[in-house]
Amino acid sequence: MSTLLPDPNDWHRNVGSPGNPVSYLHEYAVGILWDRLSLGLGDRSPISGTVQGDVRVVMANGETSGNLLADGVEHVVLPDSLQPIGGYIPDLALMNADYQPVRVIEVAVTSYCSPEKVAALTNRGVEVIEVVVRNEQDLRLLCHAPFEGSKLIEDGNLKFSQTTRYKSIKGPDKEIDSLIATIVAASPHKRRELVQVLDELRSLGSLFPLSKKNPKAQLLQNADDNDA
Repeated sequence: MSTLLPDPNDWHRNVGSPGNPVSYLHEYAVGILWDRLSLGLGDRSPISGTVQGDVRVVMANGETSGNLLADGVEHVVLPDSLQPIGGYIPDLALMNADYQPVRVIEVAVTSYCSPEKVAALTNRGVEVIEVVVRNEQDLRLLCHAPFEGSKLIEDGNLKFSQTTRYKSIKGPDKEIDSLIATIVAASPHKRRELVQVLDELRSLGSLFPLSKKNPKAQLLQNADDNDA
């Protein structure tokens, strides 16, 4: 995926077909969820092999979902017309080891799931999770995961829990002072370059690029190439 994503006005352009229109925004949201869920499924106990990942989203009703990978979820699938769930084709399906659906996820951009669709699935024991993504800010909230580090300790250094890859950071104030001094002493031209780089780093594509194996990555890359 390209680091820089579309102009906000382009988020809603059709990247599907004329007969089955779907927005860039919708497909990127589905791609983000696929990556997060797939990463969570890859987090397994070395002893039991059971999934340890925990992925939660803010649902359409404003509440936070439970762990989407709970209840024996073993597979994340993008259903198609050959693999409907309860007569419908949800955006994502989370399935158990036998590929029986446990829950489905629907991404609402312009309209919500119909009550009939929700009832048809829940009556079959399939949980329906609906998230609302109307703009880039909603995508950023969808991506958000709280930082796992602990609070600052008294000497000004950070110490992180054993579950993180960082054990300690020493002398951060001194390092920041050095960086600030370098930036202040730099030429205006270089400072403008730095500002441009930082602006690009804030982009969604820079912070949350879709993985190469993501089923939506090539589709969206093709859309970017066609518009180039």
